[in-house]
Amino acid sequence: MTTLIYILVGLVILYAVFLFVTKKYLRKRWSGQDRSFFEINWQKILNEKDDKHKIMDADKLLDAMLKKKGLSGSLGDKLKHNAKLFNDLNGLWEAHRLRNKLAHEIDFNLKPAQAAQAMKGFKKAFRDLDLI
Repeated sequence: MTTLIYILVGLVILYAVFLFVTKKYLRKRWSGQDRSFFEINWQKILNEKDDKHKIMDADKLLDAMLKKKGLSGSLGDKLKHNAKLFNDLNGLWEAHRLRNKLAHEIDFNLKPAQAAQAMKGFKKAFRDLDLI
């Protein structure tokens, strides 16, 4: 009975290692040109003083990088159909929703904490995409 438990535990560990290796090494690699495009634009965003522009531009950059990855549709569609790419999909959705409020609600009052949380969500997404 204990031998069977050891075998099952071993199989679970092997499966976990397999999933990690598959996710890490078999995903599309970014070209040097794509990385350069990302790094230049990410630095511009980080140096932006206005939180509204930071969020709007980070959202645009995410959309552009997902397009370069071969995904199509609106950013919302890309997120819905490729949720497995992101470890914190909820945080990313919140950042995207905040961007939509900034774009469509004329009297929306952005709080610094909201902006910081949104940028954290975008940063995690870029890390998940192996860009940071």
